[in-house]
Amino acid sequence: MRRLTLADKREVEVSVFLAEVEVKGRKGPVFVAELETPRSLLGVYALETLGFKVNPRQEKLKRSHLRGLSVLLRFPRRNAKKKYEKFV
Repeated sequence: MRRLTLADKREVEVSVFLAEVEVKGRKGPVFVAELETPRSLLGVYALETLGFKVNPRQEKLKRSHLRGLSVLLRFPRRNAKKKYEKFV
């Protein structure tokens, strides 16, 4: 169990898991917390990990650069050597 601070400043104890999430065609591993909520929630951390910026005023997502584990999983191992050699 982990302590998590929600957007409304409440602190709750949650179980945290690693899961694969897909949003607008981008798929990758993100950390998810198990919460009792009436609707499923997707946090800013997960969206940023998948390479989105959140614009709360317009309530829109903008594509950005991938972050976290998603970056590593975008490059299959068979191509890693070629990509590395380009930079050496």
